[in-house]
Parts: sequence; C-alpha cells; structure tokens
Amino acid sequence: MKNKREVLEGEGLLHFFEMHGRLGDEVYRRKRNGETEVYPYIYIPPGAETPLKLRTVVINSFANSVSNPQYKGYDAILRKLYYYTPYFITPGSYQLQGQTVFFIREAGNYTLELSGRMGFSWEQKLCRRTMVRLNFAGVGEYELIVYCERSERGKRSEEYCRRRFVVLEEGVSVKDAYFEYLSEHLAEILGMPEPEYTRLKIYRRGLVAKTNIFLGVSGTDREQIYYMRKDSKITFLRANYDHTGNMQSQLFKEQKALAIADWKAESEEFKEQWAKQFYRWYDQNFRRLNRMMTPYMWYIGNRVRQLI
Repeated sequence: MKNKREVLEGEGLLHFFEMHGRLGDEVYRRKRNGETEVYPYIYIPPGAETPLKLRTVVINSFANSVSNPQYKGYDAILRKLYYYTPYFITPGSYQLQGQTVFFIREAGNYTLELSGRMGFSWEQKLCRRTMVRLNFAGVGEYELIVYCERSERGKRSEEYCRRRFVVLEEGVSVKDAYFEYLSEHLAEILGMPEPEYTRLKIYRRGLVAKTNIFLGVSGTDREQIYYMRKDSKITFLRANYDHTGNMQSQLFKEQKALAIADWKAESEEFKEQWAKQFYRWYDQNFRRLNRMMTPYMWYIGNRVRQLI
C-alpha cells in the first residue's frame, strides 16, 4: 500500500504512467501524431432531449429486453436494430454525422440521393465526423441512399448504405413510435442479413504503464477509483460516486448481504454441483473469451433477484 501511495502522490502517477483522459481538473490527450497535450477540463452540461438521442436510448433499451449484452449473438442483434430501424423524427433541421448515421469509415466522395416529396441528389465528400445537414419540413417517409464512387473507369457507383426517415406529426411520441415499430417488425429485422460495416475505433481512457514494473494500480485515492480489468494492460479510473442517497443502491446492498450469507450457509456438495451447472450454462450463453463471472457471482446475482 505504501508503494501505491507513492505512485499516486505528486507527479509519481505521470512518471510511471501515460495518462489518457481526465484527472481532476485537467484533461490529458494524445494526438494522432503521437504528441500529448494537457488542457483544463470544462464541464459542458448535456443538451436537451432530441429525436436522435432518443433513438439510441430506445434501441439499446429494446435490445436489452430481447437479449443480454453478455450473451453470444447480442452484437449481431444490436447491429441489425441500428441499421434496419428507421429514424423517427419530428419536423425540423438535423445534423447527421457520417460515422454514426451513414457508417462512414473511409473519407471519400459520395453521392447522396434523397427520395420523398421533393427528391434530389448531390455529391459530397464525407469523412467520419462530417455533419450532413438536412431539413425535414413535411410529414411523411423519406429514404436517403448513399453511393460510393468506384475507382475503375466506366463503372457506376455502388450503393453503400440506405437510411429511412419517418417524420412524425407534432405531438406524436417518438419513443412510442420506436417501441411500436420494433415490437411489430422484430422478427423481420432479425431475419435480415447482418450489416457489414466495421466497428468504430474506441479511444481508450485510463493509464498505460511506461515500465513493466507497475502493470497497474488499484484502489481508491482522492475520490478517484483505480481498477484494472482482467487480461488488460491498461488501468482505468473513474470518479467515486456517492450512493448514500440512492434508495435502490441501499436496497441492493442489503439484499446482496443476505445473498452472501445464504452462499456461506450452503454445503460443499451444493457448491460443487452449482459450479458444474454454471460452467455448462456460461459456455452455452456467454460470448466473452475470458471469464468475467464465477459460480459465486452467478449465485449472488440469482439470489438477489429472488429477494426482490
């Protein structure tokens, strides 16, 4: 513990680790050219709820009700829901980002063709963070098809993706429109082929050890929690949240204590049989290569749900 304190105090943390992300009132960032920069952290409050934000919330919530993020095949379900579910929006002007709406992964010249009451097409250079501005004034359905240019001469552009937009009347709930559509067309969406777009590269936030002496630091210090995931070479950190005022967290804490007491009261024969059932169930349902759960954790989770 003394060594950990020495690392976390003063400049020791930055001496042994490369920082990526926020620490206190400063943000540490590494540029694409390899240079690092430090700038003050400025809190930006979240914006108002918009139809584009509601889409992410509703689809994630619906996917979690259909499957489990830890189950095999969950990624395929989520990708299909995101790709084949139309955008339900209200009349207005929108900025659509290339990498999230049109799955742009490589910069290039694209042809965009918008159908609807006044269909038109245009050419535009799109990068991952390019914002395509569109104004949907009339209620109805629109389809936007994106074509990518082929390098070979004499060949027409091929279709890259197509996105559907359903403009709702004023006063219609966007959430209800999503849930009604997904409930009605779930089987149809799951029967569609999986989209072939690649994943976005995630910017890892945390601590990267500069030497092989300190592979990671764990614990709590100065209202920051330091932890290391299994088979990971990076240490993560987050703020230490205060759960004393959360009634749900306090109830879970009490139920977890009861579940732990029940586990300690079980016989060794029961624990052996429980472990066999757990490993059989885990291999059939979970997709993670490294085990993120144990028979003990499985028992506690099931017991807490029974106590609710």
